[in-house]
Amino acid sequence: MKPIFEKIITHSGNFHADEILAIILLKQFKFINDKTIIERRIPTILELNDTCICCLDVGLSYSPSCGNFDHHHNNQLAATCQLVWRYLHAHHQIDDWEYKNAPLAAFIKKVSQIDTGVIANGGELGFFNSFIKQFNGTKNGFNKALKWGEQTWELMWWNHTQLKLERKQFRQLKTDTKVIVYQDHKFKNWHYLANELGIEFLISPLNKEQWIIRSVHPQKYPLPIRSDYIFRHNSGFMAIIASKRKALEIVKEILELCS
Repeated sequence: MKPIFEKIITHSGNFHADEILAIILLKQFKFINDKTIIERRIPTILELNDTCICCLDVGLSYSPSCGNFDHHHNNQLAATCQLVWRYLHAHHQIDDWEYKNAPLAAFIKKVSQIDTGVIANGGELGFFNSFIKQFNGTKNGFNKALKWGEQTWELMWWNHTQLKLERKQFRQLKTDTKVIVYQDHKFKNWHYLANELGIEFLISPLNKEQWIIRSVHPQKYPLPIRSDYIFRHNSGFMAIIASKRKALEIVKEILELCS
């Protein structure tokens, strides 16, 4: 499939996570490909009006219909990567949850906020900006930063697709209570999914003879010390019990006691 943009233009000088991530996003959704030309300079007026050319973080123009994604002329705008994320949402490449609430959206927002100076470092999610910055001054630094960014994004995107699949499966298990019992799935992202739906306890089989109870918020709903546990974590977030019936009884008692 022919890409939407034949050329990318971004600024010269020190590069940042912002435009690197914007390029990666466009490539992820086939708006550009490996053969797309990337030039680092100021675009001409003709290029700013050429819909086959995408100007990222340069040009003093934000006009998605023309492929222009700069934010430096307007301090109310998010950084380029978030403007591109918005563009992808408008073109139905990502759904509302992905655009606003997915962990990946939070990551993109953090990259944007660090670039625009809204926040200083972004905490754990600020690693991308910090690493990209280190490539400045190295030989072929821009290309190296882009390659590292693509490899990092590949892993993040894989985790995102797994979360999206688990989210669909998890929502099919939704009950009217604060407890979910499941058998056929192993949810890697169980804590995130439970939080999203207001679930407090998850019960699932560990094997044929043992069931595991997980408390989503052990500070609020700790699993109490009992003699019939096979195992209980010291923090009270998890315990193993001999039967599903016992697990349900324990969870019911905790919810009634804390209600």
